[in-house]
Amino acid sequence: MEKENFKKPYEISIWADELKGEGDNSYYEEKLLAIIGSDTMTSYNKCINPTLHQNINGETTLEFSMVYKYFDEEVD
Repeated sequence: MEKENFKKPYEISIWADELKGEGDNSYYEEKLLAIIGSDTMTSYNKCINPTLHQNINGETTLEFSMVYKYFDEEVD
């Protein structure tokens, strides 16, 4: 019997708003800067333990952990 994967799919990414157009025709467009974590990522420097918390005031917060220092194991 195969072991079931209980890890829910997720992606945590950083985005920036870029101002496009001029004057009255200006608008913001989102630009992907980096993906810092996902359920399929294998890098040691990804964010881990993502948790969504629903607060009693209705606000939702996201918490995750990341390594403070990254050491490349392939460098002497």
